[in-house]
Formats: sequence, structure tokens, C-alpha cells
Amino acid sequence: MQNVSFISEYEIKIYYKGELVGLRNVDFLVEGIIPVEIKAATELSDLNIAQAKNYLEAGGIEIGLLINFGASGLQFKRMINNRMSHP
Repeated sequence: MQNVSFISEYEIKIYYKGELVGLRNVDFLVEGIIPVEIKAATELSDLNIAQAKNYLEAGGIEIGLLINFGASGLQFKRMINNRMSHP
């Protein structure tokens, strides 16, 4: 069994131009760095994806995961914050 640390209902701090402007809850924060958003929809929508990307960008987070258990098969999308600088 793997010991993976996580926090449920984690508050992400949202910044605009360096100023804290609000908080958003993500379903899980895994290993202290990866936010995971869980959905139960028939299909992941563009709105779901845009929301997850927005959390990453506004929270200054590099990567995240969007998982949908409501479709006929498991759906997941790895989210990457393209606004973060990469070497």
C-alpha cells in the first residue's frame, strides 16, 4: 500500500497582480502540490477544464488533475499552467 498524503477540501489562495483576492476550494491537494478536482458528469465540459485551468493560473500552481467518474468510462485530464515559467 502506498502512503500518499492528501488534504480534502483544500483552500487555494487566488491572487491578482500579486494581491490576494479570494479563496477557492479544490477537492484534494495531493502531496502538498497537486490539486485534484473531482467531477461526476456525463462528460467533461469546456467549462470544467476552464475552471481547473483558472485555479492553477490564479493560484500560481504548476500542475493539477481533473477526474470525472460520471462518464461511461473514467475520464481524466492533466492540467498544466502554461503561465508558469519552465526551464
